[in-house]
Amino acid sequence: MNKIIVIYIIYIILILILSISNVPYSQLVINIFTPIFILSSYFYKMKMEQKIKQDSDQYIYVTKLQYDMEFKIYSEISEKLFRLKVATFNLAPALDTLPSEEEERRKEYIDIQNFVKSIIFFQKWYLNMHLFMRRK
Repeated sequence: MNKIIVIYIIYIILILILSISNVPYSQLVINIFTPIFILSSYFYKMKMEQKIKQDSDQYIYVTKLQYDMEFKIYSEISEKLFRLKVATFNLAPALDTLPSEEEERRKEYIDIQNFVKSIIFFQKWYLNMHLFMRRK
């Protein structure tokens, strides 16, 4: 059972006993224990809030770390898939789709590579539309 609940139950029992009985100085005892109970409740609350904040900060750090790792992995995968696709197309180049000059080919290659690096941020419907348009 929680410590604060036990203290609270003891406090209530003590007040009930002292209220019912005609013990001398019972009101004085109640007046002494009430601030003690309030202070113990306050410190327990502060301790629990600090623990919750610490757990929350740790969770945020772990979540950010996981996001960074996933982003790094997806970036590496998309780059490698792009290189694989380019290498596959270079096995049998289509002469009608390649620019005639080397500089234009290099610029087109860089543009496509930059597009593919950011491909993980596009919506699926956009990518499907783009692939459909490329097929036509």
